[in-house]
Amino acid sequence: MKQLTQIERRKARIRRIKAKLFKDGGSACEPEAVANTPQEHHHIGIAQNRYEHIGTFLHKHAGDPAVQVCIINTHEFLTH
Repeated sequence: MKQLTQIERRKARIRRIKAKLFKDGGSACEPEAVANTPQEHHHIGIAQNRYEHIGTFLHKHAGDPAVQVCIINTHEFLTH
């Protein structure tokens, strides 16, 4: 019974996340055109092409605990 309850809660959370992602009627995962000829064999995905400056990102999300942990872990990695 406990396992079924956990599964139902997980499905409800996934539905809420999907509702937030698609609330504007758009799709979070728009299909992108893929190169399909030998002349176009180099392809950079849309997500890879949309970068964000790391300094700006860290400043914008300074209060986020996940970012703080990431900064600590990165600092430890670089200093050891």
